[in-house]
Amino acid sequence: MIQTIEIPIYKAKLLVFNNEETLRTRFPKTRFDIREDTEGYSCTVDGIHILFFRVQSVPVIVHESLHICWYILAERGIKCTPDNHEAQAYLLELIVFNLLKLKWND
Repeated sequence: MIQTIEIPIYKAKLLVFNNEETLRTRFPKTRFDIREDTEGYSCTVDGIHILFFRVQSVPVIVHESLHICWYILAERGIKCTPDNHEAQAYLLELIVFNLLKLKWND
């Protein structure tokens, strides 16, 4: 399965995979550090943010979504600090909300 989530405010696109073979076929030149025990994985390839979930549990979804938040905000020069983290909180909420709505069947 490949599903897309658009984040218009940051002009970002997330591709969501739940099948490792599909992910590797879509990005054949990219070396992904996914092992057999990997439950979730996130990275950015050519400006496209990638989420892979072998396990679609809320903790794994939130964990990987937080990584994607850091990638998106860093690309746009937005620094998160204890005094400036509201953008990260809203972005995390938006990504998790959209991921929880996805149909996870292949």
